[in-house]
Amino acid sequence: MQLAGSYDPELDSKELARARVDSAILQAAGRSLLPGEPLPVPDMADPAMLDAIKTVYARELGRLKLMSRTLNPGGPSGAALAKLLRGELMAAQKVDVAALQALARQRAENARKVMMRNDNTLADRITLGDPAKTRAERDGVPLGIKLSSK
Repeated sequence: MQLAGSYDPELDSKELARARVDSAILQAAGRSLLPGEPLPVPDMADPAMLDAIKTVYARELGRLKLMSRTLNPGGPSGAALAKLLRGELMAAQKVDVAALQALARQRAENARKVMMRNDNTLADRITLGDPAKTRAERDGVPLGIKLSSK
């Protein structure tokens, strides 16, 4: 059996950008995740998260641009400002095809690990194929499976 990870360029680009930004925000806030723990969405109403978002924004997009967003008297503040800055950070993320292919390979490897956990004897019978570009379905991005006999 051959497992091939796939990726949806539109959907996965947005999700990778979100994951990168949210990881940087949580790290700037001093919060670490346990291995295997899902990446939470930062609480925009939390003042500590707003400070972390500002830190990441200044590092990624520049302090002058941050000042133009925060010192605007008629501009948003609090949770609205946090949401705006986070949105701009995600939009500025560059997700290339190599990152999407790495994500697809990781998906296939994770599926292989789950199968191996259930039955160790499958190690020599499950191989990984090349990543493929596809469209996400209702249940997510599909995993390609090719069956062949020797």
